[in-house]
Amino acid sequence: QNEERLAAARRLGAEVVVNNAREEAVSAVRSWAGGAGAEHVVEAVGVAATRRAAVAMAAKGARLLFLGMGENDSALPWVDMVRNEQAITTAFAYTPRDFAASVGLIASRRFDLKPWTETRPLEDGQAAFMKMARDPGATLKMMLRV
Repeated sequence: QNEERLAAARRLGAEVVVNNAREEAVSAVRSWAGGAGAEHVVEAVGVAATRRAAVAMAAKGARLLFLGMGENDSALPWVDMVRNEQAITTAFAYTPRDFAASVGLIASRRFDLKPWTETRPLEDGQAAFMKMARDPGATLKMMLRV
C-alpha cells in the first residue's frame, strides 16, 4: 500500500507490483503468471492472511519461501498444498552468512542503493526506527552514522 515502495520496486526491475488496497493480490499475481499461479512465492509479512494468499497465488509444484514473522501460528490449506505438491521452505535472515553476502553485494557496486537508503546520525536512532515502522516512504534501508 506504500506507493513510494511500489515505485522503488518498479525502478529495481519488478515486472509487476500490486497495491492490495486497490486490487486483489492473488488474482493479480495469477493473472500475471498466465492464470496458473507463480512458480516461486516469497511471503515476508508473516500473518495468516498473507501466508494463505501466498499459497493461493502459487502454482502446482510451486516453491514457497516463508520468512515473515508477524504471527507464530497460521492455518494453511494443507490438503490442497499436498495435492498441488507445493514445497515450503522457511528462512531466518540476519545470520553472519547473510550479512557477509549483503556486504559483498554492496561492495560489488552492482546496485545503486542511494535512492532507497537514508543515513542519519546515531542520536536520531529512535526517530529513524519510528520512520521505518510507521511511514518509511521510499526508504528501504536506514543507516545510522556513528
